[in-house]
Amino acid sequence: MARSRYAGNVVIDNHYGTWVDPTAIDPYGPDILDGVQTVEHIVKSGERFDVLASRYYGDSEYWWVIALANRIADPFSLRAGHKLRIPLDIRSILDKVQR
Repeated sequence: MARSRYAGNVVIDNHYGTWVDPTAIDPYGPDILDGVQTVEHIVKSGERFDVLASRYYGDSEYWWVIALANRIADPFSLRAGHKLRIPLDIRSILDKVQR
């Protein structure tokens, strides 16, 4: 997997919006979804993180929350059939990231 050009920066603020780089999260550390209710989503052909964020959160700019929750560093690696865990309480994820 290619490493993000933003690797090492946990919170990134750029022209795409503010997001968290999943590669900055320790893969052996605590699961960011601990204690957070999720739903399983099976990716359909042509779906993207921004489309899913718009559907689940009403705001496409929260695409990175879904990527982070699933520890996916490359948003273009999403493929049909991929199982995603979608956090239902976005505020709890944002609070965990800010800590």
